[in-house]
Amino acid sequence: MPRFTVDALSLAYELAAAAAPDDMTVETQVDAEASLQFPLVIVGASAPVSVQNGPVESSAAFTISIRSYSSRRAQAAQNCDLMYAGFFHAWRAGIVTQHGWISRITATSQQPTLVASDLEADNVHRFDCVLDVIARH
Repeated sequence: MPRFTVDALSLAYELAAAAAPDDMTVETQVDAEASLQFPLVIVGASAPVSVQNGPVESSAAFTISIRSYSSRRAQAAQNCDLMYAGFFHAWRAGIVTQHGWISRITATSQQPTLVASDLEADNVHRFDCVLDVIARH
């Protein structure tokens, strides 16, 4: 049975997995084996809130977060940028998934940003970006 409300994390994961190249691992959380899976992207979503111009159950506003990890700094940056562009492509192309679609991308980070890695490993580089979205299903 389909969900009654927008499943923000499932939608974000499905779009990230579609945008990722074949050699990239896409997950929704970091685990103990994460450093063995580079390049790695962790996609997350904030708690969705209802949108005033649509039915409460079929639209939601939330923030998608993208964390890109690699043992090579340039690759981490490029992969984060690739994922960022992938979400914009999905939005502009009107791509519909089993979990819905992005109907609007509002204020976003303008570029991937280097941050300190939260993985306990040497030579792990991390770049982040966020997208504020409105999604529907």
